Amino acid sequence: MVETWMPRTATDLAEELGNAVPMETILGYLEAATEHLRSVSAVETFIPVLAERMARERAQALAQAEGLATKDAPEVLFVCVHNAGRSQMAAVLTKAMSGGRVNVRSAGSTPASEINANVVKAIEEEGLDLSQEFPKPLTDEAVRAADVVITMGCGDACPVYPGKRY
Repeated sequence: MVETWMPRTATDLAEELGNAVPMETILGYLEAATEHLRSVSAVETFIPVLAERMARERAQALAQAEGLATKDAPEVLFVCVHNAGRSQMAAVLTKAMSGGRVNVRSAGSTPASEINANVVKAIEEEGLDLSQEFPKPLTDEAVRAADVVITMGCGDACPVYPGKRY
């Protein structure tokens, strides 16, 4: 269902990506993200903001996978079942240790509603921050855009593409 804020957000994202991804595709991503977030969120206040972030990541991944956007660094995708523990930790640690030389995404085959509190605490003890992160669903676009896909217990739920490093 298209909500009042979606068309403008889709237009803005399309322009941000140099119109490499059609506005209609981005609108579909916004709808899917909103539906997913509603299914796992207890509070709806931040759904538009989170849906925009999810749609942006998905549209960027599509543009990269289709060769319509350049990559400034290799892409690594960490995948676990819930995207609430292992993959989140791996992503934040890789970001910190790579110093920006690697772009990192994380996703889950069946994402949880929130990141595990023990994971947040452990990462904070290392001086790192997960406050802007949240569990995201695994998308075809994220796998296709990744140069390396690191699966962490999701088994055959992860799509396999020829030429990808797993």
